[in-house]
Amino acid sequence: GTRDVRQVLHALEAASSGYSKQLRIFATGQKGTLLALQALAKLRRSGSLPIFTFDGAKPEEVKAYAHEDLQVEGIHNYCLSLGTESQWYQAEIPWGSALLVSNSTTVMPLAKAVA
Repeated sequence: GTRDVRQVLHALEAASSGYSKQLRIFATGQKGTLLALQALAKLRRSGSLPIFTFDGAKPEEVKAYAHEDLQVEGIHNYCLSLGTESQWYQAEIPWGSALLVSNSTTVMPLAKAVA
């Protein structure tokens, strides 16, 4: 929920020293991936929007950074690389259009692939 997103945002800020260092964010499972994307979607600083990449991650990559108890399985493991704040996009996005993602749209396979 909202509390979880706030916690992730605080953790991102701390781990990146106030967004002054690049950061690799490993997300596991559908819930972890959604939470990471929700946090980055809410992230704004001084009118800037974060720039990040989104790539698949192998379980062994995630395990190299995870605590011992974390079970990393399956194919839903991702690495999001967040640039420093100085690399972020300096603009407001005009909301003149929208993209609907649902079972009946052609972009649903993309949404399923990300999830």
